[in-house]
Amino acid sequence: MQKLVIFLAIILLTNGATYFLTREPSVTQYPESETVDRNEPVATIDGDPIEFDDWMSYLEAHYGKVALESLITDEVSKRISKNENVVINDRVIEMEVLRMHTLYGQLPEEQVDSMETLWREEIRSRLLMEQLLTRDIAITDEEITAYYTTHPGDFEVSRWIELSEIEVNSQKEAEDIYTALESGADFHALAREYATTEEQLKTGGYRGFYSYDSNFLTNNERVRIDTLDEYSYSEPFQKGSGYAIVYLGRDLLEMSLSLDDVREHIRTELAIEQLAYLPSEQTLWEELNVEWIY
Repeated sequence: MQKLVIFLAIILLTNGATYFLTREPSVTQYPESETVDRNEPVATIDGDPIEFDDWMSYLEAHYGKVALESLITDEVSKRISKNENVVINDRVIEMEVLRMHTLYGQLPEEQVDSMETLWREEIRSRLLMEQLLTRDIAITDEEITAYYTTHPGDFEVSRWIELSEIEVNSQKEAEDIYTALESGADFHALAREYATTEEQLKTGGYRGFYSYDSNFLTNNERVRIDTLDEYSYSEPFQKGSGYAIVYLGRDLLEMSLSLDDVREHIRTELAIEQLAYLPSEQTLWEELNVEWIY
């Protein structure tokens, strides 16, 4: 439960920062921040400008202290960890990234790499901070081994697949949709136009993530999925009284971590459990000469 809360917290923290990465594309594409002309208005309302400095003042007033605090903590953690040779196992981070995928939901293919980069940064920063804040708490090797043995599900992830589907009434409709896909049409746009179920019309055929072994997948679907690469679609096939085409989005392969992979991670988790509360991140600031404007 504690790990689920942490994952959800990361999602909430990154949602605001990644809004412009994940929003649906519109007719007007907003420029990247580095291309904004600071001498020009960032917006107008009935011709009245909102200047760049007004925007920055608003951001500072509403988010500046929290953002700067996080930035300082990240930099402090990096410096201390470098001095003390504290590292986070990359495989631990990768497993958390896999879990983030299934919690985050639908994500366009072109945005996956950017989101993974953000998640890795957030996860690494959090784990470094937690490890440093608990590094003086004694945890025995026996406790670590016992935790690993009794919590196997914490250190393994099964294969998860992201599916979308278009269901139609006739083979002719399915073949017409397949022809449109072969010509470059968007799968989800076609689902919103031609699908025969209300849910598919609403969601663009998006079904979500499923464990490969899930009872919600039929053997017929697994056969189709096994022939697909990520971000590709099947040929039409009969499903019940109608026909369907499935689309495979992300294909998250199973992963398991050895005791050596997670030994330090478990030590940190057990140390946190011993504490009534995790010390303030600013505790780390006291180890360096930190001055800030707040």
